Amino acid sequence: MARARPVAPDSPAPLYDALEETGLVLAVHEGLGVRGAPTIGRDVSETFAVRHAMSHPMEQMAAMASLMLEGALERHPAMRVAFLESGTGWLPYWLARLDGHAEWMRDTETAGLSLSPSEYFARQCMISTDPDDPLAAWTVSQVGADHVVPSDANAAATIRELTNGLGADVLLDFVGADATIELARSAARMLADVTIVGIAGGSVPFQGRSSRA
Repeated sequence: MARARPVAPDSPAPLYDALEETGLVLAVHEGLGVRGAPTIGRDVSETFAVRHAMSHPMEQMAAMASLMLEGALERHPAMRVAFLESGTGWLPYWLARLDGHAEWMRDTETAGLSLSPSEYFARQCMISTDPDDPLAAWTVSQVGADHVVPSDANAAATIRELTNGLGADVLLDFVGADATIELARSAARMLADVTIVGIAGGSVPFQGRSSRA
C-alpha cells in the first residue's frame, strides 16, 4: 500500500479482513512516485532531495500512528504489517512517542486500545533495513532482530519458493523504478496480473495480457 493519506481509521476494513484470512502482509510504502499523490514534503519544497528525505520516513510514521492509535491493529490482531524502505532509526523514537500519546489519551481517544503501540509492533509488525543503514544495529537492540529484515533479500526467490516455483498471480508496484519493476517481473507467474502505479524513472518491459500500467 502506498501511503497517500488518509490510511484509517478503518475505511479499508474489507482489505484488513482479507489479509487476516489469507495470512498476507500489509506492506506500507510512501507514494512519492505516484504522480499527484499528497505525500509529506510536497507542501514544504519543490526539490526532490527534500521531498524524498521527508516522504520515506514521515509517511511511514503517519501510517503507523494511524494504524495503531486509531485502532486498526486492535480490531485486526492477526494482520501483519511491514513498513518498508524508510530507514530504521526513527522507529524506537516513534514507538516511544506513540506509547506516550496512547497513555496520555487513554481515557478518551485511545480508550479502546488493549495494548501500547510498542506492544502492537511486537505482536504484528516489522520494518525493513538497507545493508548500509548505520542505525540498524541499534534499532535491532531496541525492537529485536525478529522485527527487522534486510531489504536486499531475494524476494522473487522467496515468492517462488512459497508458490511451489510458480510465482505470484497478482503483483502491485507502487514505486515504478527499474529495480522494483524487474522484481515484479521476476516474481510473476505466467499470465500474472502486474499493476504498476506510477513510473519513477523505470520502463515497463511487459507485453500482452500479462501487463497493465
